[in-house]
Amino acid sequence: MRQNRTIGQLEEANLKAEAGIEKPYFNKLVVTDPIILFPDQWARLKRLSKSIVSAGEQTSIDELYDHAQKESKPICWTQLAAKPLEGEALEKEVKDADGIVACWTTVHEKALRNSPNLKYIGYWTHQAAHRVNMDLAKSLGIRVDYVPDYGTSAVASQTLAGTLMVLRNMPNEMKMTQQGKWHHELLKTRQRVPLTEEQIPQEDLWFKKVGIVGWGPIAQQVKKVLAPFECDLSYWSRNKRPNDGETPEYKSLEGIFSDSDIVSVHLNPYAGDKIISRDLIYRMRPGTIFVNTSAGTLVDQEALFERLKSGELRTYLDVYEGLPPKADIRELSSKGNVFTYRSAWFTKDAVRLKGEKFLRNIENFILSKN
Repeated sequence: MRQNRTIGQLEEANLKAEAGIEKPYFNKLVVTDPIILFPDQWARLKRLSKSIVSAGEQTSIDELYDHAQKESKPICWTQLAAKPLEGEALEKEVKDADGIVACWTTVHEKALRNSPNLKYIGYWTHQAAHRVNMDLAKSLGIRVDYVPDYGTSAVASQTLAGTLMVLRNMPNEMKMTQQGKWHHELLKTRQRVPLTEEQIPQEDLWFKKVGIVGWGPIAQQVKKVLAPFECDLSYWSRNKRPNDGETPEYKSLEGIFSDSDIVSVHLNPYAGDKIISRDLIYRMRPGTIFVNTSAGTLVDQEALFERLKSGELRTYLDVYEGLPPKADIRELSSKGNVFTYRSAWFTKDAVRLKGEKFLRNIENFILSKN
């Protein structure tokens, strides 16, 4: 069994289920977007269909930035990373298919109605309702599946890693080390002797007041990874949970942003554009660390970057309002802030787990028809 127990158990169950499927169920599966399955997973998918057809055209990251500049509005790479199949092109590709594998492709209503053999759509992503008319699909006898939970542990662990990097001033520590300098040597040679607390940017995570925005699976996993640090936790969610002794103190959004040493955002991407408003951004005390591994559109990015540039706040960001603002990131990285882009979920463990859950969806559908 694999080192990751959860993945190993799921993979073992999947292999057993697949062994019970004696012949390919699908005649033609159309893969409309680039998705990640490892070679053994692709091989297993191929055994479930007589034919697998890849459709769609990829584009480059340079094209994405050029497009974003021309449009003069926030654009996320997931909107453009594969030139989407639309209209007649999509209908042509899927008209004789009995299964579709997709990620970002919108399977429009005409394609659903004009594909008489279609009985399954499997989305390799965490949501599908915004990509296909679920009610129409159901009425036509088409099953639609997606993978709602695969990166919970990965995102939570990177939330912790990014927060620690900011607290410990790791970007500048790494730069000093590359230059052959270190604090102990500077102290011994009297080149840098701190006289006040403010001259030591490094901090511990122990006993910090952490405000968590949202209380879904990732937020709850963040609570678990923070447990050894004995932080003073509080949370906000639209749905207040019962006080069961395990859930942290509930606070208003204003209270979270006013009272916390660290604010970490873990909301549904559709919770509302700029729900983290300018007012909330400016409620954070100087020295607060703001963390977002959720969705960039949730935050008033202009207000956040204003306070970051003033040096009043520090941040770890993995998401932005559109593509990462390269010039701002270069400037702010020198101040000890940490920036990545949509990497929080992306580990080999999470990708394999996602693939196994994706395959489990297909297996369950086939077995339900046998």
